[in-house]
Amino acid sequence: MIRLLTVSPRLSRHVFQVGVLCLPAFSSLGCAIASGPESEPEQVGSVAQAVTPPSAIEICNQDPRVNLGMVPLAVCAGARLFFDETFSGNGRTCGSCHPAANNYTIDPTFLATLPATNPLFVAENPAFNLSTLETADLRGNFTLIKENVDGFADIAHKFVGRAVSHTLSMSLSLTRDPADGTSASVVQRTGWGGDGSPGDGSMRSFIDGAIKQHYPKDVGRTPGTSFRLSTSQEKDQLQAFQLALGRTNELNLNAVTLTDAGAAAGKAAFMDPLVGRCNECHSNAGANALLSGKNRNFNTGVISAPTSFSQLADGRFIFDGGFNPSIVRKVFFRLKADELP
Repeated sequence: MIRLLTVSPRLSRHVFQVGVLCLPAFSSLGCAIASGPESEPEQVGSVAQAVTPPSAIEICNQDPRVNLGMVPLAVCAGARLFFDETFSGNGRTCGSCHPAANNYTIDPTFLATLPATNPLFVAENPAFNLSTLETADLRGNFTLIKENVDGFADIAHKFVGRAVSHTLSMSLSLTRDPADGTSASVVQRTGWGGDGSPGDGSMRSFIDGAIKQHYPKDVGRTPGTSFRLSTSQEKDQLQAFQLALGRTNELNLNAVTLTDAGAAAGKAAFMDPLVGRCNECHSNAGANALLSGKNRNFNTGVISAPTSFSQLADGRFIFDGGFNPSIVRKVFFRLKADELP
């Protein structure tokens, strides 16, 4: 496995630290291209800079693993953008919420290891007027982040709380299942709700949604002032890197033998359509439906069970309707104040 160790934006862009680990194969690149311990962490409130000359491409052109054909140039450049690029925002990068050291996601245990100066906690920094940026359960038991998936017109009321999805094996889980009845205008399925990307809903467009939501230096969210949006080339590079993470081929779970007795029993229940039924929606322990082999989204009923985080100061609750905001509206307005839990 090849490991690309990133360099803090505050360090020289002429330096590209290289470490080669004796681990297998390109298919596990998700664990390989990472921000290593040698990287100096980005500080909250530091001056955010775009990738300037030498660019990610120029740096990766000098990397021996790229020159030897071990890592594609676009994947190398995408990794540098993923872990280093702040898009002229508040100091966060993609790797802030998707750290390689924690399987590209965050949880309470991992957050407890981070210093208060980590860009992830920029909303807690009084030097910034960003106290409303993360009014979610980031420090709570479920590590939820605020997502204004229906736009920023009413950020105080139109938002949901979602956990940070890992970014592994997305090359196998993006394909929309036409049989699920969700909108074809969202061309790919990203995030827990399948609707995590703005615009056309593609993985390529995801970065600009993340920038607008999580990277701004102020809640005005004005491009060019609060942040800069990604270029077309950067979108391509970030997508190339993310599609290289995790497994890139489906496995046959029936052919997998587990030596732990408990795990083997769990696998049997997982596969049995009359017991766990897990494999029906998570075929081969993945994200695709068994019948179609595609990412099928449907209403599981969780929208009617809001968390305490979703209760607003006026007693109302926010429901997460995913692809169907009308469901949210019907559930929300059906509940009178005296009927709320």
